[in-house]
Amino acid sequence: VSGVVSSAARTEQQWTKAAQPGTITISEVTVDSMKVVWDAAPEGTINSYNVSISPTLNVTTPSVSITGTRQHIFTGLTAGTLYTVSVVTVSGGEDSDAREQQQWTKAAQPGAITISEVTVDSMKV
Repeated sequence: VSGVVSSAARTEQQWTKAAQPGTITISEVTVDSMKVVWDAAPEGTINSYNVSISPTLNVTTPSVSITGTRQHIFTGLTAGTLYTVSVVTVSGGEDSDAREQQQWTKAAQPGAITISEVTVDSMKV
């Protein structure tokens, strides 16, 4: 008995890892907010970007998924705090490695200054 026998084809699909987003720029920093802008991932399909900030205490929205734009304003931040912003490219089923940037919020202004007990050569502040 002779003949050719072949099996059914078998295929697998797998997404490649997404490319990291480009440079992150942080601007318009105040005592309680900052604007984050990032460059597009240099290659591949981009479905969205996940943007997060830490620490998250009092932050209005500490993590967001962004489509159609490459910027976000974080609000509800604490004055004089060092924050880490993280941006991840989402493409298919595989996220990129995070690109991170750190930024301090501005320090809060001191309270009112009171001057009293003024003499010819001194004063109490």
